[in-house]
Amino acid sequence: DFIDSDYSIYLDGHINPGPSFFSYVKSIIALRVPFAAQLHRQRGTVANEFVRCLDARKLNSSEVYNLAGSNFDFSLPAIECGFMIRDHNSDLARNHGNLWFEMFGSICKRDQLLVNAAAEKVGMPIHRIQTDFNDTNNFKLKLHKNVRVKDIKNRVSIASRVLRYGSMLK
Repeated sequence: DFIDSDYSIYLDGHINPGPSFFSYVKSIIALRVPFAAQLHRQRGTVANEFVRCLDARKLNSSEVYNLAGSNFDFSLPAIECGFMIRDHNSDLARNHGNLWFEMFGSICKRDQLLVNAAAEKVGMPIHRIQTDFNDTNNFKLKLHKNVRVKDIKNRVSIASRVLRYGSMLK
């Protein structure tokens, strides 16, 4: 069975297809929407994702400044960009992809903060899939390659602050 080549499916590198993945994808394609993506597994809004990015130190000061001046709607539901389906015949989907890529290069490198804004600007509705990566019938999560390195860096940073300042809160 091959999936209709008029659609592209993006699946992040730390995710494997589960046993029902291909029938799941076909059911989404059958909806004939230009773009489909899952709600973020931690749910919430774009504002919540912005805070998660700040907490994880994934934004630099320039990106924070760009986002603050963007007038984006941060109240929209947060989208998980690790699984997306796109209709290649849709002008809306193509325009969205082009603008999203442009925003990624000029505003910030966090795709989840920009996906909704790009869709709004081109007038493309996002079909928000209600399941997430915790659905083991459709997805199998692998340990992200950078998790151990990030944990070590965070622990070294905390230990360094404790040694320098005597506390973790400074």
